[in-house]
Amino acid sequence: MKSIVIYSTNKSARIDYICDLVFREILGLDIKFIDSLPDTDSLNHPLLSFEEIDHIPSTYLKIDPFLLEETHTGYLPSVSKYNGLPILFEHGDQTSLLPFCILSTCFYLVSRYEEYETKSMDEHGRYESAKSLAYQHNFLSIPLVDIWVFKLKKLLQQRYPDLNFGHNQFKMQPTYDIDHGYAFAEKPFGRQALSVLKNIVKIDLKRLKAQWTTHLKKDKDPYDTYQWIIDQYADSPCKPLFFWLLGDLSKYDRNISHHNQRFKKQIQVVDQQFECGIHPSYDSFSTPSKLRIETDRLEKIRSKPTKKSRQHFVRFQLPTTYRQLIYIGIQDDYSMGYANKNGFRASIARSFFWFDIDKNEKTNLRIHPFMFMDVTSKNYLKQHPKESIEEARHMIDSCYTVGGDFIFIWHNSSLSTLDNWDQWIDVHQFIIDYSKQKSTS
Repeated sequence: MKSIVIYSTNKSARIDYICDLVFREILGLDIKFIDSLPDTDSLNHPLLSFEEIDHIPSTYLKIDPFLLEETHTGYLPSVSKYNGLPILFEHGDQTSLLPFCILSTCFYLVSRYEEYETKSMDEHGRYESAKSLAYQHNFLSIPLVDIWVFKLKKLLQQRYPDLNFGHNQFKMQPTYDIDHGYAFAEKPFGRQALSVLKNIVKIDLKRLKAQWTTHLKKDKDPYDTYQWIIDQYADSPCKPLFFWLLGDLSKYDRNISHHNQRFKKQIQVVDQQFECGIHPSYDSFSTPSKLRIETDRLEKIRSKPTKKSRQHFVRFQLPTTYRQLIYIGIQDDYSMGYANKNGFRASIARSFFWFDIDKNEKTNLRIHPFMFMDVTSKNYLKQHPKESIEEARHMIDSCYTVGGDFIFIWHNSSLSTLDNWDQWIDVHQFIIDYSKQKSTS
């Protein structure tokens, strides 16, 4: 038996959305909604009721009125604990299967309801991790939604032993952001000259030497790590995604020109073996017309449509950015994560469809949260590589426990030996090896 019946006299877009995510996508069950009850137990399936009933066998799961709302009201739920885990929307009704509204909790966290508060932005216009409930109540490091959904699964299994749930398989998804196609090669003379002067002033002898040997073609450009990355996955069922920055030159967009023949050829070589997506520029955030222009550039280079994206600087705001992505035909976005903190921004370890709160509707844009990024560990958190390995281990273990998807971000430039990245290749290798080990265990 893989079906359950849900009784509710209340209907809403939020209820439909979160029940689809929790019961269908995560638990692998078929669900049927009913708004009236038979006189006798003739349903032939387990009955989950959002309202108290007593004339036929059922499981009561109380829901919060929050799920019936149709707009963003700025509501901030309190956070308490139950069985040692954080909970939202506590109601304390002892007749309910759980003393809090698990569906409201899941909806609030996955929809990123709190991020519609535009006062909580950093210098780049991004929602600040420190303002989130997950950070303030110390559950950013765990996939709280998945954990509570699987606790709900155990409670339902106890009541309905014949109910067959779907199987959740752990997966690793490596992703690579190409912010700088090359460190020195293929850059105009003016940019190279300024780089030399900068390195002289900083007395960066290592970078000066690398720049000189690259110019003389004695060594490969330090950021030209593409073949090395490709080789890592030659015999692996796990295939990486590459996101290419093709914006015009600006303060935060410093990649090689999309006109450059060598760079275009490199994109085409990678694209023959792995999936590629657009890495919308920093400036596209405030000038949406650039998003279409940059996507067109990638489509012209690859001669195929672009359906995947990740924002440069993971710079996005809800709901504006996601609506812009939908408008140009993006189907999968990989920006859901913080730049300054590793962890579970949406408190979930798997992909989900984005719910537009202001429009009160489920969209076709699928969100793929990432949990770990190289520059977060090294540049924001100032971790030692050994510390970073332990944090990565925790994230991988957390995803494995709930059969989730561990998505990490690395940069081609972080696989060089410049800018003190020497020891970080060990972190990258650990993530790949440990994830493969978990995948086969």
